[in-house]
This record gives sequence, structure tokens and C-alpha cells, in this order.
Amino acid sequence: MSLKLKQFVPYSILYAVLLGTSLPLFALTYPLLSDTDVVGEVRIATTHYKENLLDLGLRYGIGYYELLEANAAFHPKRIKPGTPLVIPSQFILPNNVPHEGIVVNLAELRLYLYLKDRQEVMTFPVGIGRSGWNTPLAKAKIIDKRTNPSWYVPDGVYEEMKRRGVIIPRVWPPGPNNPLGKVAMRLSIPAYDIHGTNRDDGVGRRSSSGCIRMLNDDASEVYSNVEVGTQVTIVNQPSKIGR
Repeated sequence: MSLKLKQFVPYSILYAVLLGTSLPLFALTYPLLSDTDVVGEVRIATTHYKENLLDLGLRYGIGYYELLEANAAFHPKRIKPGTPLVIPSQFILPNNVPHEGIVVNLAELRLYLYLKDRQEVMTFPVGIGRSGWNTPLAKAKIIDKRTNPSWYVPDGVYEEMKRRGVIIPRVWPPGPNNPLGKVAMRLSIPAYDIHGTNRDDGVGRRSSSGCIRMLNDDASEVYSNVEVGTQVTIVNQPSKIGR
């Protein structure tokens, strides 16, 4: 069977219903099978009291825009507790890209980490470059890994903040307010990292200055499963085909 899905339309696939199920924050990990390019399953979940789409996404490892597109019939600020919502947790793996290292699909706002030794793939929502600060398409490698990183503010970011009347330090020390979060993985593309964040609401959106932004726990999971030299491929595939 062949499926052709546009970005964020996984609710057209047969899904498993898990009404009222509450899950902790976890990495989406699936076996890599030779006869399929589709992993996971679409779910249904209900919102808790005072829980919004961002909170629901944190529970299920799904980005804000993914949830928004999968539940377009609902206004995001008017979702009542107990409302059944689609959790788009079934994915077609990026096409024409080796199942190796890290693959980031900008169109999905999603990162795939292929674990060859375990024949598994892990996938996470990411924040990417906002308008005017696009994340580049590239084939790169991780050239450095840092825990509790300092942020050396790029000149462009510093000048943009200055034009807004906000003066920030040129070097931002480690800590809870550091935009790089708890870990950073430097890419061979100059001035670009995969890193954590101090703003969970920036994940699953076009929100960064070009770097690939992840939830801190997700970034730490990737950090612990990659080495310096790991291949990183950044693609833009708004439509994918899978078996």
C-alpha cells in the first residue's frame, strides 16, 4: 500500500483511540523495518484542566504547529478540558535520504535520529529559523558537543536586538535563561547548532535565528546518542511518500 500525505495531515491514516490517556514526556522511538517507511500511529487524547496545545504536545512529543494543523476545526484558545484531539504521531520517514545519523525535515519542524546499532529511529519536534533567519538546507556533521554551553551571540542577532532597544551580553553564561539550554551540538555549517532552549514554546515553530532548537530533555537524548562526526542532513520535504 502506498500513502502520499501532505505535511501535517496524518489524521487521514487509521488511528488507535486512546481516550483520556495521560502520558509523560517521552521520546518517540520506533523500530526501523525494511518493508515500510511509515512509523508510529495516530492517537486521540483529551486535554486536562487548564492544559493548552503546547502542554498537550509536551506530553506526546508533538510540536505546536503539528497539533494545530491536525486539529484545525478547533480554535487553539477555546479548547475545553476533555476535548478529544488528534495526536499526529504517525510519520513517513524523509524520502531519498539515508537512514543514518540525524535528518531534519524543515517542512515538518521535526528531527529524526537513526540508531543503526539498535535498528531504531527516534523523532522529535524542533524549532527552526524564522522569516529572514532561515535554517539552511545542508549536509553537515557534528563537530563539537557541549554541556551547559555559553552562548556567544552572533553579530546579526546582537544588532537586531539593539535595533529593538534591547541590549544583551555578547557572551551569555550557562544557566536557566541561556537560549542554548542544557546542551549544544555544533555543526560544520559555521554558526549553526542543534541545541536545547530556555523557551519551550519556541519548539515546533519557526522561531530561532537559524539554529535547530529542541526541548532540553529531547536535546539531551540526542546528545547522549550521537558522537562528534555524526552526519546531519537538513532537507525540506513538505510532501512525502511511504509504503
